[in-house]
Amino acid sequence: MSRLHLFVFLCFGVVSCKHEVFSPEDYPMTISELCDSDTVYFAQDILPMLEAACGQSGCHDQASHEDDIIIDSYSNIVHGEENDLVIPGSPNGSELMEVINDNNPNDVMPPPPASPLSHDQIDLIALWIEQGALHNSCLSCDSTSFEFTTVIQPLIQNLCVTCHSGLEPDGELNLSTHSNIAGAVTYRDLMNHVSQAPGFDPMPPNGSGLSACQLFQLQEWINEGMPNN
Repeated sequence: MSRLHLFVFLCFGVVSCKHEVFSPEDYPMTISELCDSDTVYFAQDILPMLEAACGQSGCHDQASHEDDIIIDSYSNIVHGEENDLVIPGSPNGSELMEVINDNNPNDVMPPPPASPLSHDQIDLIALWIEQGALHNSCLSCDSTSFEFTTVIQPLIQNLCVTCHSGLEPDGELNLSTHSNIAGAVTYRDLMNHVSQAPGFDPMPPNGSGLSACQLFQLQEWINEGMPNN
């Protein structure tokens, strides 16, 4: 091999092995006009859940980035420093599935005293990965639907329960049951917190928070007397 060919080979090898830096523009979001009940959506189902459970200050936010993992965007979750955190199409090969299923309190994510993700949440993440870990979203939100079991409880579970459950819930506020959620509305200004009203600590503290449609659903449920339906 000539010196020129050797030089080209070495340069190509260095460039091809160099770690790439990705931006959100590298992985544009696919937006569907209607939400399909058989599809898991990153924007609606996965990101808010992972931000609430793992992207908190001191863990996997931009400032702390524990273990070089940042949970705040599609590019950082799927194409970040931890290459096998999420392997599209392979839940069993994804490190994320291993740590959220771990029975060891020293390794499980989120770590104690935070409550672990529920079986339904874990199954949802697994299905999203199985479906290709897509960077997807959908536009529809049924503002006429605000039943507790199908709308309000899953909403609170995905965004709040990881921090606000268990024996030591943040702010001594447990949101794991209907009565606790109703009590938080009545006595703890829940709507002011989730709507990020001035003077109130925002809930959840990280991420984009509830959409206008979700806030409307929650307010309509409250207006109806907070039924356990």
